[in-house]
Amino acid sequence: MKFSLSDMTTTSHDLAAFCSAQPVWLKGRELERNLFAGFRVVVDDADVQQAVLRLTGSCVYRLFLNGEFLGYGPARGPHGFYRVDEWALQGRCRPGANVIAVEVAGYNANSYYLLEQPSFLQAEVVSGNRVLASTGGSRVVCGRSSATAFSARFPRSIA
Repeated sequence: MKFSLSDMTTTSHDLAAFCSAQPVWLKGRELERNLFAGFRVVVDDADVQQAVLRLTGSCVYRLFLNGEFLGYGPARGPHGFYRVDEWALQGRCRPGANVIAVEVAGYNANSYYLLEQPSFLQAEVVSGNRVLASTGGSRVVCGRSSATAFSARFPRSIA
């Protein structure tokens, strides 16, 4: 049996898309090589139990929920295209506040795995049509609730 691209169908509801997240990085450091940083947010919302975390970027990330490693990414794509990873948070959250942390590395080095292009991270936590948290600091939402912004942190220089 032959397989061709015309056999595939994709509908808009099959594609992951961001509602309010914007690409972010440490200001003025998008082209710096081998830069490691962290982004985190505390989500204290009953809806986090049904939430999905969406991430993409021109970087490499490791994802943690309440200190436990969930996975890494993003899935690689061709130059100029970024695949969106989705991580279901159902059954992984605890009642009350949940800390989502993303460690990122912006390498800006040309290789077979990474491309030399400006680093960024784009992420949001969504439950149904509500955005619970997103990068970019905007309070724009898909529903009627406001979203909490991810905060950026990076290690101090070692003297």
